[in-house]
Amino acid sequence: MKGGGGAALYKEKSGKALPVARKYSKLKHLFPIVLLKGDGGCPALYKEKSGKALPVARKHSKLKHLFPIVLVLVLAAFFVLDRTANRQLGEHLPAVIDYLQKTSGLRCEIQNLAYRFPSGVRALDVRISDDSGREWLNAASITAKISPFRYLMSRKVGRHLIRSIDAENLNVTLYHKNTSGWKFPGIRRSAENLLSGTAPEEAPINLNVHNLTINFRTEKKTTTHTYRTMTARLDLKKGLDSLDVAGDNERFHLSLKRDSGEFDLKADSFGLAILSPLLGDTIPLDDMHITARAKGGTEKDKEMSFTLSGAIEHSRQRGSFLSPLEAKTAILGFNMTGGKDDSRISIRNGQIVLGGESLFVDGRFSNAQLPEIKMVFSFPEFSIGNALSTLPKSFHPDLPDLKVKGKVAGKLHFFIDMERPRSLAYRFEGKYEPVKILSLGSKIKVTALKSPFRHTVRTPKGEKITFLVGEDNSQYVPLQDIPPSLISAVITAEDAGFFSHKGFSQRGIKDSFAENLQAGRIVRGASTISMQVAKNLFLTRERTFSRKFEETFITMALEQNLSKERIMEIYLNIIEWGDGIYGIGPAAHFYFSKAPEKLKPVESAFLASIIARPVNNWEPEPLSRISEGWWKYLQVILCKMYRRGGAEIADLREAGVPETRIRELVADKEQDETAPSPPD
Repeated sequence: MKGGGGAALYKEKSGKALPVARKYSKLKHLFPIVLLKGDGGCPALYKEKSGKALPVARKHSKLKHLFPIVLVLVLAAFFVLDRTANRQLGEHLPAVIDYLQKTSGLRCEIQNLAYRFPSGVRALDVRISDDSGREWLNAASITAKISPFRYLMSRKVGRHLIRSIDAENLNVTLYHKNTSGWKFPGIRRSAENLLSGTAPEEAPINLNVHNLTINFRTEKKTTTHTYRTMTARLDLKKGLDSLDVAGDNERFHLSLKRDSGEFDLKADSFGLAILSPLLGDTIPLDDMHITARAKGGTEKDKEMSFTLSGAIEHSRQRGSFLSPLEAKTAILGFNMTGGKDDSRISIRNGQIVLGGESLFVDGRFSNAQLPEIKMVFSFPEFSIGNALSTLPKSFHPDLPDLKVKGKVAGKLHFFIDMERPRSLAYRFEGKYEPVKILSLGSKIKVTALKSPFRHTVRTPKGEKITFLVGEDNSQYVPLQDIPPSLISAVITAEDAGFFSHKGFSQRGIKDSFAENLQAGRIVRGASTISMQVAKNLFLTRERTFSRKFEETFITMALEQNLSKERIMEIYLNIIEWGDGIYGIGPAAHFYFSKAPEKLKPVESAFLASIIARPVNNWEPEPLSRISEGWWKYLQVILCKMYRRGGAEIADLREAGVPETRIRELVADKEQDETAPSPPD
């Protein structure tokens, strides 16, 4: 009823009206019906003018009939919208594929485009490949979520409308060629991309991947790594803002603030195996994980500073009566601070702990694409034996019981300008107790090489050849029956410092490091004759870190237990000189139809020249068939043999060495013989 010309609320007992017009007069036209309690405690609705009660049930009964109709209409609208959107997307699919191929330069295959409520477009069964047919990416689905608001603001269609991209079951493949390294798809920059000045401003894009697989495909094998999720935030102009990767028991996080220079990196038991293909698949990282934290930032008018700390652990399966348990062993710990300005990056107070032994690091890197590096490593009574004892068995699988002793105390100075690899220089200041091999394990007995032994080789075809290395073998040649010219030729071609070093050539290591760095790949090794004996007798042909690691300690054991003469004797009787030709005895008879002691210097030079390339289809009497380039190589060897006393002037002339070069050698040799001794 009316109460003061407005709606009135009635009390149940008194029936008196409580005017509400004074307080709610503005609602008068909105609420012509008032609520009060009816008989029996049931709510009733009273019409303002008539005062008659309208039961709630009657009012709701009308709404009850309307609700299904409204619901059906809404669902029908959604159905029509979905069908219309999918039809439109299907019609535009060829144009979308053509646009992607033109702007990226890559082949694109999409099975279907589908509308994703409320503002998304889903591409199904997506495949990206290059012109050669190599597939770089495939996904079960990729969904791009669009921002209608960005479209209303710009009235332009483009990538600026994309708010996020979600991918399901994403597979990415990277390819490696031994001759050219890792290959990445060359994405063409389109004309639209180049006109960034006229394009609408692009907001960051969120990338979300569920079930990510990364394949590293080399010429030998394919290595696969899987992760449950990956999320990233990308600024298309500035780059990556954040990245999060999670596996079953591993996590990685990186966030960047480019304006302030701040960064934050966290790794929690993150597997290092993903780095193996990038390192040439040589270092055994399959069961190694890193837990680390790195933070950095820039204060006003100051250089950027950063901190880094963490540890590398090795995990292995340990059996139990229920199920295998994963045990983790700390291998290496590290922490350091540093800074960066416009000219360089510096490392201060760095510490590395390996097997309980600490070494300290300070240094700097110039801020250039090919930096200048200067480092100082400080060793305070560093036990080499303790440090090596913590390395996992995967580093030395053929030497499971490797034990050594040795100490170093002092400073190692290291310098290199990456623009000039031959600038490499290093020096040590301090005390050094040489490494002593205590044990190589039960599989390798170096002392047994002092007596005759049986040696088995596996040919490149997989066949096994076993022969005796000793005088009971008619083709074995003792050192006293080997001509000096052959020893001189082999030393010249393979290891100039064999009789002076202790198994390792510092000059060879330095030169090979510089040449390989300059070439960007392995073009030269630094193996000495002792190292070749270790490899040929005990190791495989694989070029891996573990094989090189084992070769180092076997070489030390050879040098510590055998004389140089015995090492040379074994070497000349076991190395490969051609397809199925092992040892100098068979080699001299095959190529020159004579015993080794009757070889002429030029023939010795040829045999030494083919040690690095034994399987090269060489035929008997090869000197009449070799190329001009190979002859020049033999002349270089002969000239160096002359300096060592392994060849005479007549041998040089027989090989066609120019007279001007011979006169230079004679003058140099006479000058060397008469030169004074250096001061003490």
